[in-house]
Amino acid sequence: MADAARRKLTLRVVSSLILAAAVGAIVWYGPPAFDVYIIVAAAVLAHEWRRMCGEAGWSIPSLALLLAAVGTVAVAIFIRPHIALVACGAGAIAVYAAGVLCRSGQASWLAIGAVYISLPGLALIGIAHDPEWGRRTLVVSIVAVAATDIGAYFTGRTIGGPKLAPTISPKKTWAGLGGGIICGVLAAAGLGPVLGFPALLGAFLGALLAIISQLGDLFESAMKRRFGVKDSGDIIPGHGGLFDRLDGHIAASCAVAAAHLATGGSVLTWR
Repeated sequence: MADAARRKLTLRVVSSLILAAAVGAIVWYGPPAFDVYIIVAAAVLAHEWRRMCGEAGWSIPSLALLLAAVGTVAVAIFIRPHIALVACGAGAIAVYAAGVLCRSGQASWLAIGAVYISLPGLALIGIAHDPEWGRRTLVVSIVAVAATDIGAYFTGRTIGGPKLAPTISPKKTWAGLGGGIICGVLAAAGLGPVLGFPALLGAFLGALLAIISQLGDLFESAMKRRFGVKDSGDIIPGHGGLFDRLDGHIAASCAVAAAHLATGGSVLTWR
């Protein structure tokens, strides 16, 4: 491995470990620290999205996006996540209206960004505020997606082979997808005995979360390709922006929250 590639990989690993430790502590501590984390993340994501859309500075449409994202999350925290769904729709409409009135060429994409940022924020808040299973559900989701990312990265680089979606993300391979799924399954199954749910259920959830997170990763890649950017930002050394690090988690959190709403309980209680 060339020195430059080795340094980049080392920086990526160190950043991942520091970020994982910080987020892990926040998740385990729970609200209100977790609520603050989600608000800050929503603000950073709004900043990255308006930059990807090509909005120069904090224009009125950009400020509308920021207020919509942060405001929707705040409604979920201080009122109710269900009411925040209404706020999410209203915020997207307000962002679109601001974009049209200010003659922004990206009014539609800014409005899409408001939804894309707000929904996972609502999902995570809803999960975290489950007093019995919330913390454990978040841990399983985050660890499974992180294990998937790591497995896909190293398996893809080691084995290579046919590309998964060359027109969207040229570096992703089918081998990487398979390795990511295996790592996600093992990680979630291994948490079962520790967190109090069947290992077989963990394996099933790990596989689902691995596939969903990889789809979220591909969606994010498609968005960056559409906007003509390599990274969403540069806030995380070795990774790029927050979107670059959370793409799989965004999709996974929304899927877990949707399953929670559909079944009336945590996915960890499935039997």
